[in-house]
Amino acid sequence: MSEGGSVTLTSDGTTSTHTVTISETSPSPNYFYVGTSTTPTSLTTYTYSWTPTSNKSINIYTEQRYSITYNGNGNTGGSTSTTYYRYGTGTVASCGYTRTGYDFAGWATSANGGVVYEQGDTVRNTYLTLYAVWTRSSYTNYYNYRNTDGDQDWTAQTRYYNSTYTLLSSISDDYESNGWSLYQWGSSSSATSGSSPGSTTSSTSTSTIEYYAISKRTVYLSYNSNGGSSVSSSSGTQYWNQYGNAYSNPRLSITSAEPTRTGYEFLGWSTSSTATSADYVYGSTYTFSNGYSSSATKTFYAVWEARNPAYYDSEGGYWYVENGKLPQSKVSESLKSTLSGQWGSLSNGDVYYMGVEELADGDLTTDGGMQSKVYGGNEYVKFNGEYYLVEPIRWRLVYSSSQKEGYAVENTSVLATMAEIVFVGSYSSTKIGVGAGYSAESVTLLL
Repeated sequence: MSEGGSVTLTSDGTTSTHTVTISETSPSPNYFYVGTSTTPTSLTTYTYSWTPTSNKSINIYTEQRYSITYNGNGNTGGSTSTTYYRYGTGTVASCGYTRTGYDFAGWATSANGGVVYEQGDTVRNTYLTLYAVWTRSSYTNYYNYRNTDGDQDWTAQTRYYNSTYTLLSSISDDYESNGWSLYQWGSSSSATSGSSPGSTTSSTSTSTIEYYAISKRTVYLSYNSNGGSSVSSSSGTQYWNQYGNAYSNPRLSITSAEPTRTGYEFLGWSTSSTATSADYVYGSTYTFSNGYSSSATKTFYAVWEARNPAYYDSEGGYWYVENGKLPQSKVSESLKSTLSGQWGSLSNGDVYYMGVEELADGDLTTDGGMQSKVYGGNEYVKFNGEYYLVEPIRWRLVYSSSQKEGYAVENTSVLATMAEIVFVGSYSSTKIGVGAGYSAESVTLLL
């Protein structure tokens, strides 16, 4: 039945007690059935017991009821039951909905509205549909690093569910000694790559996120030539996870460049400045080791073995010139053009080179000879189409009880089996042959 009225119960002639249930129908749920009296009982159904010895007429009374229905408005779980209340006041229910990454803020009267009702608020004689209002949940990011004292440390940042946030661009007290500087933020304490400081990102994680500072520095292989010509350093990049103390250890190749030094042969490189044998040569590698407090530069020292710039080859009978100490430097392109055009007409100089092994700027091995030519007061030699300035080396020849000094060159009349030394300048007339009782060991370089 609906909205009250009367019900007639018809006797079946028995004397046993019968129970009759009267339930609401349309236009429910806007009414309460309150029974056979006007006293409200908040019933939606009414049960009446009687002994059917005769027919019985029952008056049913109703009272209007109000409702508050609830909408989860994007919820991912839970439910909230409709609130019914009789004429007068009703209470807004607590939210039974849940939404991942969001906190319940209150109830609105429209899907996009702001909070109008809080849980537990009182309403009066009204029909309502309320919509859950959600705010993004907040979580904490922790940035782990090593401070200026070298101790593990951290700083916190608040982020919101699925909202953009900016990774810390710098830390005021992180460790930046020995060439280290903040490079990226890693996702673990062993990571050596990650995301750039100051970059933006978002996350749907509903727990704490840990970031770990990754620093980088440029590491160098420095070359100390130990008295020889200079060699440029080489470099690489090393990465360090500050908090977890994890490193990427770059492996750098030893330079292919070789220094030169008057009177010495280059043997290779060593990490000791006084080494007499080489630990590293071209093709070797050096791996930088762990240690945030370690130096960013590894120095290698040239290892030399002394060599007399000229020596006697008993098999060939020649004096050999090493390290470019007789023909010195290649001439300019303009002078080369001039010498090339006049070379055949220039007069011979004093120097004839036999068995030249190496000049300063290249390998010039030969068993032939080179005759110097004079141009503009200087002497030049030609080899493989190039022209070189002649600057003879000064020598001391010791024999008997005396010694003589001058500039030593090889005589133009040298025999294949014997070399002669001619002292030019103040001793230009003196000729000493190997067969004259003076050995190669009696000639020394004047530095």
